Amino acid sequence: SGTVDAKAFKEVDHNCSGTVDAEEMYTCVLWIYLTLNEYGLKVCAPDRPTVEAIMNASDVDRSGQLDFEEFKSALDVLMGQTLGRAMTQLVFTLLCPPISGLLIKCVVALWVLAVP
Repeated sequence: SGTVDAKAFKEVDHNCSGTVDAEEMYTCVLWIYLTLNEYGLKVCAPDRPTVEAIMNASDVDRSGQLDFEEFKSALDVLMGQTLGRAMTQLVFTLLCPPISGLLIKCVVALWVLAVP
């Protein structure tokens, strides 16, 4: 992923272990969805088992924790799901007026996800 950099990884790695564990990963996901909701895009975060399944699928070395490359892989999957959820919400929102203010907020929220 071109949008995940070492600084973002370090921010998610709260205990400074050099890896991201399940708790840190789920906290990261909740923060992303909280940010989306603050921008007016009302989407529900995936549950912990879903995040853990994605994390396990990305954990190539089976250490139970994600190194930087594994974290990027997991985040790519999660961001794909996030974008899908956001676009679904946007489609339903577009069917109901007024949309102009919310549309702007949605675009801003999606932009925030793309900026490291």
